[in-house]
Amino acid sequence: MTLVPLSHEVKAHGETLSALTLREPRGADLVAAGLPFSLREEPGRAITPVIDPRSCRDLIARLADVPPSTVDALSVADFMAAAAAVMGFFRAPTPAPSSKPSST
Repeated sequence: MTLVPLSHEVKAHGETLSALTLREPRGADLVAAGLPFSLREEPGRAITPVIDPRSCRDLIARLADVPPSTVDALSVADFMAAAAAVMGFFRAPTPAPSSKPSST
């Protein structure tokens, strides 16, 4: 779970929210909402992710269990913070250090 504090409160399900709690996405979430980014490759530059606002909105709504209209009501700063939290779920996991002694 990831907590996203909001700079401006929003309403969802008749309640006022000052933060969104995002659960980790599952395969069904990606099938329903799509990937929240695409990859852009330009000659001579690194491959960079480009956020897809619609997919991000749909994923934020699903992961926070709020209607899309609640996500639409977020300030730009709060939307970007929630989108960054969603993007964080797509980082490659850091491998755990090996406890085996190396044989040199």
